[in-house]
Amino acid sequence: MIRKGKTSTAVSNVRQIGVLTEQYQADSGGFLPNDLFTNRSDTWIKVLWELAYPNQEGPDFTPDGAGQVMKGTIFHTPLQEKVSPNGGPSRCFAWNGHLRYHFGHPRPVASRVTHTTRTILLSDTTNSSRITVDNNQINYRNDGKAIFLFVDGRVELLKPEQVPLLRDNVFWGGDDLGTDQ
Repeated sequence: MIRKGKTSTAVSNVRQIGVLTEQYQADSGGFLPNDLFTNRSDTWIKVLWELAYPNQEGPDFTPDGAGQVMKGTIFHTPLQEKVSPNGGPSRCFAWNGHLRYHFGHPRPVASRVTHTTRTILLSDTTNSSRITVDNNQINYRNDGKAIFLFVDGRVELLKPEQVPLLRDNVFWGGDDLGTDQ
């Protein structure tokens, strides 16, 4: 029962991240945030933090500053491990790194994503702020499922077998290349 409550909290946090992403798009001319986790001004965690907590200075937005520092914010999951499953520093959520690849820009315009109900923005992660089909960073910590935020703002829990393993798939943004599988 406690685990389900923690998953519910994490899903709620991801929904709030989705709302902030929509707000960011409206304020930025339709752009999505950058997928990197750095001190750049347009990185997803930094721009969404500023919207969520405008009067609060954010934590160290570098790879070394991630992890438990997000505790108590919408950028944290109560199911975060102290050490990631692969031994690195533990993280909570990661941005879809393939959007940059498919749309040729670190901050793609959301309107170019033609299947917003089937393309992801964010998921649970092990120890990276950026997920790709080939980096094995998706963390299925919610009873064998991972939380995914789609471009349209929908949040869904998916099992590993429901996640396509081809980067040209619409799930990762590949519809721009004509792949609708």
